Amino acid sequence: MQKIKNVSGVVLAGGRSTRYGKNKALVKLHGIPLIERVLDVMLPIFRRVIIITNTPDEYSYLELPMYQDIIKGLGPLGGIITGLRVIPDNAGFFVACDMPFLNQELIRHIVEIKADFD
Repeated sequence: MQKIKNVSGVVLAGGRSTRYGKNKALVKLHGIPLIERVLDVMLPIFRRVIIITNTPDEYSYLELPMYQDIIKGLGPLGGIITGLRVIPDNAGFFVACDMPFLNQELIRHIVEIKADFD
């Protein structure tokens, strides 16, 4: 399948994980960090995938573009604001770093019908 060119994939990984106690993105599920499971779904779909994080050193091994929150302390909203400002496309598909069961077909469907919805 072809990669989507007019929508950027955005992974939000900037959380402090205060309730969980450690960085959820790097917690392993069946030996694979959650963020890598998310990227395994996103990278085949989108031509551009970026990570929004306030701890870029933790994710440098992924070798993807990373951006820190423009406005600190807003949680996921800060990541969304940053993503919307830095992506070159008119739209972005945003996911959290701790969503290990994303579905490629569903994401493609959502992106295909985006013109008909807000």
